[in-house]
Amino acid sequence: HPTRSAINVAPVGTVPRAEWTRGSRVYLVGEEDRRRWLSRQLEPVARLLEARVIEARDIYFAKPSASGWYKTCRMFGLLEVRDPEAFIRLLEKGFGKGKAYGCGLMTIGRPS
Repeated sequence: HPTRSAINVAPVGTVPRAEWTRGSRVYLVGEEDRRRWLSRQLEPVARLLEARVIEARDIYFAKPSASGWYKTCRMFGLLEVRDPEAFIRLLEKGFGKGKAYGCGLMTIGRPS
């Protein structure tokens, strides 16, 4: 789930700046903001050539210690791998802050 630290500049369509608290995270909800986020995650091991959001959902979770919700999105696109070994390490590590919730995974294949 693409997010940005609240201490950074507010992306369009997120929580109003007046409601930010230091250290909080805000979800990126615009398609272009999400593409830029993914492109930054891939640098410098790969270059994002194109991507589009194919699904966006809010997910509710409840654990004994906490409950809440988070936003997810699935993207489909094309990228150019510049450093295959570093790219594999990045895939193994995952992307973003939502890995504990099953986010930040990537399925890859050859372009058809």
